[in-house]
Amino acid sequence: MSAVQPRRTRITSAADLLWLAQRHRSYAVGAVVAVLVITALVYLFLPRSYRSQAHLLLRVGRESVRPDPTVTMGPTIGVNQSRESELNSEVLILRSQDLLRAVVESVTPDSGDRRVALGRLERSLRVSPAPISNVITVSVGASDAEHAQRTLAKLLDLYLVKHIRSHRTPESESFFRKQAERVGERIEVLRAALRDKLQGLGIHSLESHRAALLARVASLATEQEGLGASIAAAVAKIQQLSISINGLDAMHTLEEASGAGNQVADEIQKRLVALRMRERELLAKYPPESRVVRDVVEQIKLASALLEGEERARTTVRRGLNANRQRLELDLLTERGNLAALEARRDKLRFQQENVSKRLNTVRDHEGELVALEGQLRVLEAERQRYLSGLEQARADAAMGTERISNISVVQAPTLPSGPSGPPRLWILVAGVLLAMTAGLGAVVARDLFDRSLLVPGDVPRLLDAELLAALPRHEALHLPARGKPLGSPAAGAVDEPSGDTAGSTAEGSSPALPAAVIRELELLVGRVLSGRAPSHTLAVVAPQRGVGASTVAFHLASRLAEARLGRVLLVDCARSTPDHGGGHVMESVGPALSTLRCGDPLDVAQVLCDIRAQSTGAAFVVLDLPAITESSFAVELARAAAQTLLVVDTEVTDLTDAQRSLRVLEHNEIRLLGVVLNRASTASRSSER
Repeated sequence: MSAVQPRRTRITSAADLLWLAQRHRSYAVGAVVAVLVITALVYLFLPRSYRSQAHLLLRVGRESVRPDPTVTMGPTIGVNQSRESELNSEVLILRSQDLLRAVVESVTPDSGDRRVALGRLERSLRVSPAPISNVITVSVGASDAEHAQRTLAKLLDLYLVKHIRSHRTPESESFFRKQAERVGERIEVLRAALRDKLQGLGIHSLESHRAALLARVASLATEQEGLGASIAAAVAKIQQLSISINGLDAMHTLEEASGAGNQVADEIQKRLVALRMRERELLAKYPPESRVVRDVVEQIKLASALLEGEERARTTVRRGLNANRQRLELDLLTERGNLAALEARRDKLRFQQENVSKRLNTVRDHEGELVALEGQLRVLEAERQRYLSGLEQARADAAMGTERISNISVVQAPTLPSGPSGPPRLWILVAGVLLAMTAGLGAVVARDLFDRSLLVPGDVPRLLDAELLAALPRHEALHLPARGKPLGSPAAGAVDEPSGDTAGSTAEGSSPALPAAVIRELELLVGRVLSGRAPSHTLAVVAPQRGVGASTVAFHLASRLAEARLGRVLLVDCARSTPDHGGGHVMESVGPALSTLRCGDPLDVAQVLCDIRAQSTGAAFVVLDLPAITESSFAVELARAAAQTLLVVDTEVTDLTDAQRSLRVLEHNEIRLLGVVLNRASTASRSSER
């Protein structure tokens, strides 16, 4: 058996909900009554409250974009403060204890009631920033409308004063004034010392004098660098000219003529052409091997050899002085003169640079002391300027605070409530009724979630991981006949009194006809049994406990198998023992193809199996009606002897724990389970499951 799936609600339709509500009506009624009682109490005893409301606008002002002057005196870091954080800060100020206590002291004359009034004000005060805006909504509730308006007005008045004080630093103006005067005195002392030092050196300003000397040094260095580059270029040019001159000859070819004719070769060519014409004439008259023809051929060969040894064209050459070398030698002499001039200029610049460097070193000897004095003076002047700026800002803040100028504006004054706050009384009743209905349905659903019973056909495969063979509905015609009476006899409607396994009973008299739903489920069960049928098939019917209806299922299964006319059917009744027969077994005939073997008391497994083998000769089916599988080892032994076993569970008697324990017993004893039959299934549940 695989792991059991998690439990979930059986409600899949309105019919299921109505069916479960009827099944768990006590829980639903209890939840509805409880909610209605609470609603009535709320309706009767809910106190009336009047709420005054006001709106504050947080604008971008000096409190938002400019820090306090005392903060900017030292090193600062950037802090990104969002508008949301500003709104939250103001909300906390509005809810501060000292502000609320001051409001209570102003509006409550009796000091003995102030503690109670403070707690009431804390609970009734609502401060909330409006979404996606810079507006803060403030409201105060009270039992009287005018008192609520008066309290909120006093709260806003004291809040504006506290807001201005919260963004100011006390005594900042006197602090900045004293510090600016102290730094000014130190500045005057340093200025006198610096002036005396400059006069002793004969200069007016260290910076200007040093800047002039440095500019002259830089100019000389730049000029010297340019001159050095020119000298290097001249040297390189001289070297290149020398290399070029050495690579040229003093004399070179001035003119070279080629293509003059060769008269000897021309004469030989003419003679060769004449001999070849002579050869053609002779070949026309004489054969090739004649002496005349051979002589001409020899002459042609000799003329061709002479022609190949002669040059066809001749070359004439004229030489003179190399003009390029002469020009390069002239450039070399010129560049050497330029190099001498550049070197002389360089020596002069070096002399000037040495003089300027001496003057600059003289200034540098006293530069440290002068720079220190000037640096201290600049630092003190910057410090004094910061104190003066802070002083002006502190004066402006004090003046604006006196006039109550801030970035908070009251865009809506405290309102006078026209009626009590909260929902109308009729809405409370409507909400209570709706909540009661919801609570009733929720109680039904919750009870269904924690219900351990197997109620609907879908519970069997989902919770037991077993195949559902049939779901027999509750019906008065689905019952056991009296002992010894055939199916359909007048006494068949009586219930067997000693047995507690029947699914239902009817009054004495004829048994009513089975409805179509019952017949369909029984036919499904028989079809499933026949689909796995083998020769001499033995089928055991067991249940987790008594009162489930296993004997009823076994009887109707045997009856339907007998009506199928597939052979004789033997029903072995071991669930209802017959002690009045002295422990023996009783054989009864219920119908033409159905026989019943009733086991005696006490039950003996070996004796029962022996009797079954003796009575089942020629029987196509043997149906064993066994006691509860979890209460009798006798049922376990007989179920192991059967070919297959049916487990019958009841929607009203069997819970999930009993069914799972029965399946574990079957699995532990290696009993072959054909499937599960659900007895007394609800019509509503069956309609939603199938």
